Amino acid sequence: MKILSKSFGKKLILENISFSVSESEKIAIIGRNGAGKTTLLKIMAGIQKADKGEVSYFNDKIDLSELKIAFLPQSNPLIQDLSIRDNVWLWNENRDSIDEILKKFDLQNISDEKVKKISGGMQRRVAIACVMQNKPRVLILDEPTASLDMVYKKEIREIIESFSKEGVSVIYSTHDLEEIAMADKIMLIKNRTLNIVDELPKDLRTIYKLIE
Repeated sequence: MKILSKSFGKKLILENISFSVSESEKIAIIGRNGAGKTTLLKIMAGIQKADKGEVSYFNDKIDLSELKIAFLPQSNPLIQDLSIRDNVWLWNENRDSIDEILKKFDLQNISDEKVKKISGGMQRRVAIACVMQNKPRVLILDEPTASLDMVYKKEIREIIESFSKEGVSVIYSTHDLEEIAMADKIMLIKNRTLNIVDELPKDLRTIYKLIE
């Protein structure tokens, strides 16, 4: 990502953002609410366009337009009145692999349940299953465990780790200390700019001092 900037009207949100993403790398993006984390993730996923700059991956070897990217927003993208299986079916390019996906995410025994009847944590797992089933090389998650309890947070972190081990680059925004700690690289958005955090924050107080 080279010298990227983004404004909404006259308000400058991101300014001269530059950093690189390597294969299998886990990158945590931290910052205050409204700092521009979601905007940056959407630009990286190709959903929004930057006013200036270029987005590429893996040391500029692959352009954004040539790369398969999965993006999971913070809001729930699932259709509540459909079953888990039907939601997975709607996102799937290869309809023959639905049972394989359900098994991989341990959803096969509840696949006929309507989404609105399962917990928020389980819905998050279904949503990740939906976006990941077409085997992207980059997974972008906007606060993947927001509002989840400790058990579901742990499950989502384990899923992220498993994808990284399979060669997927995972980029996520978070306020969770354990998710920050598991990252290979921590990036802080503050005052419209993005910088690498050289030392891992040891507690929430340290994070507060960084982002305030």
